Amino acid sequence: MSKTREPDYDLNPEQRARRRIDALLSDAGWDLQDFKKMDLSKPYVAVREYQLPGGPVDYLLYVDRKAIGTVEAKKEGETLRPVEWQASRYAQAFSDKAEKEAIPNFGFPLPVSYISTGTETLFENRTEPNHRPREVFAFHRGEFLSEVVRMGSIRSGVFELPHLAKQDLRDCQVDAIIGLEDSLRANRPRALVEMATGGGKTIAAIAHAYRLLRWAEAKRIL
Repeated sequence: MSKTREPDYDLNPEQRARRRIDALLSDAGWDLQDFKKMDLSKPYVAVREYQLPGGPVDYLLYVDRKAIGTVEAKKEGETLRPVEWQASRYAQAFSDKAEKEAIPNFGFPLPVSYISTGTETLFENRTEPNHRPREVFAFHRGEFLSEVVRMGSIRSGVFELPHLAKQDLRDCQVDAIIGLEDSLRANRPRALVEMATGGGKTIAAIAHAYRLLRWAEAKRIL
């Protein structure tokens, strides 16, 4: 259960965003720390105002003492997509610093990044092919990010799917499954399958789900 929040009506938009981001990170299991007092003994740490050569990144995320990603905070009401480039800038700045100072990390550039106002959050997973930011409802837990980096993502896994065995499937089911997988490979995660009543939608859905679970490392399918 989330902790009771202090009222934030007395704060300016940037302060309000920071307070809400702090609360969201805390809810996701991140230990919030200031840069000058950072202590990486906790498994999942979010370091505020981490100093980089070109200026501080708002939050640097550590999993098991290794840097894994960044969070760029924006004031409430600001449109996020036009500032996506800033996340890449901070990732590159950290890469330069980490190489010089031998800072443990999960790879160059850092594999994940967020941009958030505290009410809207974009997440980018750079382990994905053709990666791009997408909206999420909350920050991910550290163990999830660690698993994503270790195993890759479902969008990477769809490139490894074996040839579809077509026996016992109708042509329309084969077309549906191939179409869904082609859509995922093309980084189009939303797709609509139209099939007539009795066409075999359930079997097609089961076959598609099985392939994602078996070969694309999907963890949960609704």
